[in-house]
Amino acid sequence: MSTTGLWDGFIEGEEPLLSFRLKDRQSGDLIDLTGATIGIKTWFRGDQSLIINGSCDLDPDPTTGQFSYQVSTGDFDRVGEHQVEVKITLSGGENRKLLFLVPIKAGAPA
Repeated sequence: MSTTGLWDGFIEGEEPLLSFRLKDRQSGDLIDLTGATIGIKTWFRGDQSLIINGSCDLDPDPTTGQFSYQVSTGDFDRVGEHQVEVKITLSGGENRKLLFLVPIKAGAPA
């Protein structure tokens, strides 16, 4: 099974999130994340210094394929492109790794 991740962007508000949805690339079906663990790493594009090394939260209904990362102060304090790596370990032990470029503009949650 080949997977694709969709980055939904920031959800504006007091507690900004990076929100993602995981789908099967061929069928378009959402991936059931029941029992999965999801890690996230980020760094500024062109700089290998790790900014975030954390974990994501599953949606209350993990069958939706949705998960998110709670953005903290300082996570995205540099304007420009940040590389985001998401590592998903499904309940059966199968691993998926997704890479995204996230553009951070002036005034984004820092």
